[in-house]
Amino acid sequence: MDVLAIVYIISGALILWHLLIYPIVMGIIALIKKPLEKDYSYLPKFSIIVPAYNEEKVIINRIKNLEALNYPKDRYEIIIVESGSTDNTYMKVEEYIKSRKSKFPIIKLLHEAKRKGKPSAVNYGKKYSDGEIILVTDANSIFDKNVLKELAPHFKDPKVGAVGGRFVPIKNNSQGEGVDFYWDWEFLMRLGESQLYSTCVMHGEINAWRKELVELNPNLISDDLMIPLEVISKGKLVKYEPNAVVYEKVPSTKVDEIKQRKKNAIGTIQVTFKYIKFLLSPRLYSLIYFSHKGLQIFFPYLIVSFALPLLVGLAKKNSNVLYLLALYSILSIVSLFILMIIIQKVKVTYDIGAQTNNAKASSLIIKLPAIVIYFLWLQWIVVLAWFDYLRGRYSVKWQKAESTR
Repeated sequence: MDVLAIVYIISGALILWHLLIYPIVMGIIALIKKPLEKDYSYLPKFSIIVPAYNEEKVIINRIKNLEALNYPKDRYEIIIVESGSTDNTYMKVEEYIKSRKSKFPIIKLLHEAKRKGKPSAVNYGKKYSDGEIILVTDANSIFDKNVLKELAPHFKDPKVGAVGGRFVPIKNNSQGEGVDFYWDWEFLMRLGESQLYSTCVMHGEINAWRKELVELNPNLISDDLMIPLEVISKGKLVKYEPNAVVYEKVPSTKVDEIKQRKKNAIGTIQVTFKYIKFLLSPRLYSLIYFSHKGLQIFFPYLIVSFALPLLVGLAKKNSNVLYLLALYSILSIVSLFILMIIIQKVKVTYDIGAQTNNAKASSLIIKLPAIVIYFLWLQWIVVLAWFDYLRGRYSVKWQKAESTR
């Protein structure tokens, strides 16, 4: 067997593992293992930190949403960290606090004179927090009213260091099935990882963690990856709670989506290399991380390493290449249908099917072209992210997408 054949087989196997086999395995684990039996009488105090830069359009609605959460009002506080805004964000929050008639939940307004990025704002807010659990969210997100109620029971277990919630995108009509399938795919992996051991990623819009475990590195972009790594490295677990739901508009323009996804990809590259020594040590978490996130940043190159030997083999009329291609194709189609069925069964099991716009496995043929196009488009963004990362063309300061406001 020559080198090209070995590259072809290995790259094809990794592609199948990342896209289909690993999510299927996580889905089966999610179906086999029972959800946590929650003790809703356990009520730790939360400090909800909202970093804000030029958020005058949405910040008051966000505060009102947090005030209305279904949780004892004296058991959580809201901390707005305004960082170097050039609009009226600070003034609007200050005026709103003065106009409030209720004492609880307590709202604290902090000001960073200079904008240094989300990790810096979170660290600053943490200094002034009184809660034992920090919950980080975004100014343009909206929580389901039961978010704190659903997150809290997990922290009764002292082995649990962090809990993430479920992200539900608010789309406009121009956004297709590819976005839906992507978030279904992510949901399945996070839930299975949590049931198996620990999830390797949390949503930046909703991540809760014990205050003493995490101090964010202000030079890293992706807090959603950094927090689980910090928690796991301290011997604690990271869980996923599908009933703690956060809603947020996803970018409605391609320019905004490219900007957002490229930033996410750069953050993944950055965090992966920052923690590479920890990730390369033999442990279950390392397998989870590389299966879910690590392979994502190398996926465009896996596609190339799969396609080149294929083209060479076809040019040489190598029948073995054709047999392997047929085998990969059959495995992919069968696995994709199994994956769609498992997604539906998991959603029924966890009683969340009505909260998302899902497709049944029977409609997969209609949806498949949109899913493939969206997937290939994401790979192009990863390539762009590598170019920017290698040239140092990125900043820890988050560039908000205006179409999400």
